[in-house]
Amino acid sequence: MDNNTLASNIVEALAWPVTVLIVLALFRKELSALFGRIRKGQFGDATVEFEAAVAVVEEMVQEKRGARRAAHVPARVEDRELAEADPRGAVIRAWLRVESQARSALHRKGVIDAGAAHAPISRSLDEFVKQSGGLVEQDLMVFRELQTLRNKSVHDQSFRPSPESIIQYMALANELSEKFKAID
Repeated sequence: MDNNTLASNIVEALAWPVTVLIVLALFRKELSALFGRIRKGQFGDATVEFEAAVAVVEEMVQEKRGARRAAHVPARVEDRELAEADPRGAVIRAWLRVESQARSALHRKGVIDAGAAHAPISRSLDEFVKQSGGLVEQDLMVFRELQTLRNKSVHDQSFRPSPESIIQYMALANELSEKFKAID
């Protein structure tokens, strides 16, 4: 083997690894942001979908708040322990609180009657938003997104999101619950 053949073989063997390193170097910020959001799971996995969807809802709520954004409130110790020990249960409890407060608000406003304790309330909420202005369309979107995330947590057997995303879900649910509670 002569020197030209040896050099050619070395260049050929190193072409792809060097190309990958150059691409990684050029896009390191974007890749870091991407991998920072994905903590576990595979692409398409419900866990990653849950975490990404919670982040999107949080961004939507913060965008609505705009300049009025309140300071970040640290998670309570009990919330963190629940999120780590029973993430599915934490999501369900937070959702049940939202649903209960929504039903109470709709009942107080006469949109539903007391006998509708287990009837779906999505249509009633649509009607309520159109009639009263007690909620805005974005609150309704947050309600639906939280409901969808609750459904994913209940039905996906491999549901294991990070405690941070569960705490974030709980905070969003609590904020929406308080809005329903304040409607008189």
